[in-house]
Amino acid sequence: MESVPALRLLDLPHDSLREILGRVLGVDLTEWNTQVRSADRASVRLTCRALARIVDSSASAYVDAVSHFSKWGSGEGKAEAALRKFGRLASLRVLELEGLGDAGLCRLLGAYADAAMARQPLGERAGAFGLTTLHLAMGTFTAAPLFGTTLEDVELSGCASMGDDAVGALCDGSGALRKLKITASARLIEPKIHGVQLREVNLSLCAQLRDGAVSALCAACPRLSDLQLWRCVSLARPTIRGAELRVVNLSDCDALTDEAVSRMCAPSACPELRVLTLANCPLLAAPEVRCARLLLVDLSGCALLTDEAVGTLCAATTRLRMLSMPRCAALARPAIGGCALEALNMSGCHELSDGALGALCTASPALTRLCVALCASLVTPSIAGARLCDLVLSSCAALADSAVGALCANCPALRKLNLSRCASLCEPHIRSASLSRLLLAYCAQLTRPVVRGDALADVQLSCCAALVDEAVDALCAGCPALRKLSLAWCSSLRAPRVAHARLQVLSLQGFNGADETLSAQIRQDCPVLRKMKV
Repeated sequence: MESVPALRLLDLPHDSLREILGRVLGVDLTEWNTQVRSADRASVRLTCRALARIVDSSASAYVDAVSHFSKWGSGEGKAEAALRKFGRLASLRVLELEGLGDAGLCRLLGAYADAAMARQPLGERAGAFGLTTLHLAMGTFTAAPLFGTTLEDVELSGCASMGDDAVGALCDGSGALRKLKITASARLIEPKIHGVQLREVNLSLCAQLRDGAVSALCAACPRLSDLQLWRCVSLARPTIRGAELRVVNLSDCDALTDEAVSRMCAPSACPELRVLTLANCPLLAAPEVRCARLLLVDLSGCALLTDEAVGTLCAATTRLRMLSMPRCAALARPAIGGCALEALNMSGCHELSDGALGALCTASPALTRLCVALCASLVTPSIAGARLCDLVLSSCAALADSAVGALCANCPALRKLNLSRCASLCEPHIRSASLSRLLLAYCAQLTRPVVRGDALADVQLSCCAALVDEAVDALCAGCPALRKLSLAWCSSLRAPRVAHARLQVLSLQGFNGADETLSAQIRQDCPVLRKMKV
């Protein structure tokens, strides 16, 4: 029999319970009345009591499901509600409660210990009664939640009152611990976190956490594979090492230095590192990242990051698949690329040059997604890629018409192209057999774009104030698969001929020439049109 999650069966409305019990018993309880024999009613009562015992013995999780009732809304009330269930749960594995205080935690620990002791004389196998997952979010307790040695997954998010000693005691008493999450705790400074089996640790938003605590953690957890230290703003030079460490997140660590990152990313420090997140670390400028097995690196918002540092990273990480570096304002001519690189984000890199972008395309034959939005220096970049299918060039104010025509010819697999807010585009030639979605909205100088595409189904031209009727006529004729077209707020349009056999959605809001006659003509020329916004 499957476990009943969180014992929520008992919280169902009476009508639902009546229907469930009726199906189990094979009778229609809604038809019962006082004429039913007492023996039959007694039989049903016995069956229901037996069913309740089966449910209790099968339940493996208790999740507080009554927080919306004022009677049990407090932490103490939730503890009382949990105590009512503990005596009946024979195989409890999961306990999730919120807002628990010291008194409630003490009572729960006592009841849990009593329940475990009561089952020992019954000859049950060792470990038959033992929590493996404990989530006590938003608690105000200061003591360690020591629910036995079987705990594997502990989450104490928002338990701001827990200090270093309590966390150390928890690790001492939980030898099977594999996953530990303690976030948003201002009292964690130098907790002694350790565990031979510990594989995942999340201490994000612990603003007072010190370098020494992180260094000791890595030394005391030989099997650690995932370390999350997001927004631990006091960290500057922690020594992070691990033979099995695969994921490290140090985003928004305002004091983090190049020295710490270089030490962590030396080939011998974290040889198995796959995912490295260093977003919004304002002091990083020239970290040496030399982890050969890295697959994903996020350096978003590192405004001081240099071309040389990025070149070193790409040269050393030949397996890199995803690289994210938006808002890295100092980058201009980085030597980026790699035979395995599939996705690159460099939006907001205002100094990125045409030559650097062309070189990275040449050096990245597997590239499928490229975002270089808000790159004001791009004019005529040579963008090419046999596998490139998603390209974002929005808000590249200087981008020339010729660059758009060339990239369409050199990207045979392109499916989505975003050129919105490219203020210099006037008459770009966009011809592509594979393109299915084109975004050209808010291009102020766009007048006569030449758009052709057998697969093009969605075209967005809204807020192109200079767009003329002839361009719309040609677009409809050159895109046989068109399904969706937006011409909203294109103020220069007068009487465009929107005629298409497959068009289903058309937007014409803010169009000065829109009237009932034009609407009727469009509906006649677009026989499958389902939705038209005027």
